[in-house]
Amino acid sequence: MESDQDFTIEEGVLLEYDGLDRDVVIPEGVKKIGEYAFLFPPRDFVDDDGFDEYEECHHCDCYCEPDWRGLELDPDCIECDSFVKNTYLTSITIPGSVRMIDRYAFYGCAGLKSVVIPEGVTEIGEYAFGDCTGLQSVVIPKSIKTIYEGAFWGCTSLTNVTLLNSEVSIDFETFKDAPWLKNMGDFAVVNQILLQYNGDGGDVVIPAGVRSIIYYAFSDNKGLQSVTIPESVTEIEDSVFRDCTGLKCVTIMGRGLKISRSTFEDSRPILVAPHIPIQNFVTEDKPGACAGFSKLYQEKAELDEEIRAGYLKYIKDRKKELYPLAVRHKELLRLMLAEKMLSRKDVDILLAECDNQNNAAAKAAVQDYINTL
Repeated sequence: MESDQDFTIEEGVLLEYDGLDRDVVIPEGVKKIGEYAFLFPPRDFVDDDGFDEYEECHHCDCYCEPDWRGLELDPDCIECDSFVKNTYLTSITIPGSVRMIDRYAFYGCAGLKSVVIPEGVTEIGEYAFGDCTGLQSVVIPKSIKTIYEGAFWGCTSLTNVTLLNSEVSIDFETFKDAPWLKNMGDFAVVNQILLQYNGDGGDVVIPAGVRSIIYYAFSDNKGLQSVTIPESVTEIEDSVFRDCTGLKCVTIMGRGLKISRSTFEDSRPILVAPHIPIQNFVTEDKPGACAGFSKLYQEKAELDEEIRAGYLKYIKDRKKELYPLAVRHKELLRLMLAEKMLSRKDVDILLAECDNQNNAAAKAAVQDYINTL
């Protein structure tokens, strides 16, 4: 059992634990578990420049201390980086006096199996339990107000999470690589936040009730073809659909949706958004929004007159920029022709683009239009 001498505590802050016990009970009265508190070996074995006091490991490129407190590193050096990870700790009892668990407090404590964070704790810092690869379950109390980036990053055995505060926000890296998210099915939704899409792709309808789609939720899913985003979603963060190169169409049912500049980075699909004005889209997404509007136009969908007029004006003012897109998307071409946006000079430019794309159907439609001039 550890003694109080194993803990360095100042003004209620646990600065360091330098014991070797597997089952550790943090003393009552501690209000904050400081950053790197369970670093192994303790921080006073590391100089200001990092690892200069450690011997160079001959089995890999890192530096390690082969004999700290008489604990030899494994000779094959599979775990030679354990000098910064307390792999001996298997259980931790956190007293009710604790209000904050600082960043990296238990980082790399791979032997931890479960953690109950007591009521009263309000913050879990960045990577506080990061890389705790043996951690299987955690209880997060209602008192929690903030969980910072990567708090449980790399917890590759974490399958059971009890989150008692239904309003706390979750960062995209909070539970990264935790099987808990994978086990939720196609949609990993926590507190109305879509953290991760686990499906194969195809035509996807995001469940009603989701209010936010977090960073990289669909990124690099090559099988994704179309997505319908419900009215409940009010925010789509950066890079959500990054590198979804097969994504052709996104239907957005919401009205006040915020879309980041990089949301559709390297995908740029058609955006069918009947309630979002053209000026609300970033420059890179405006062509896709015009193509989406043209589909609604052809379907004679009921649209707000101001929104409708805004799209028509934008398309007319920038028609030459949109010619390549219009040749690829027949609805946009039909809109331009129906609204008689093209002069005789414009027609020649558009015919050249049809030839450039070898699109005979588009060329025939433009030639029929010539007869109406």
